[in-house]
Amino acid sequence: MFGKKKGGDECHSCGRSLHEGQKVCRCGTATAMMTFEERIQYEVEQWRTTRQQATA
Repeated sequence: MFGKKKGGDECHSCGRSLHEGQKVCRCGTATAMMTFEERIQYEVEQWRTTRQQATA
């Protein structure tokens, strides 16, 4: 899922380097550093955002 470089992990979506403990990349993609509960919350918020945009 994530590529390894000398500097550490990188985002699987955009390829940017990730800092230790970074849970969301600057491009908005969730990283493997999220806990299961954080990932659920992130996905629900993403869904709500798209639903709000669809009804606006």
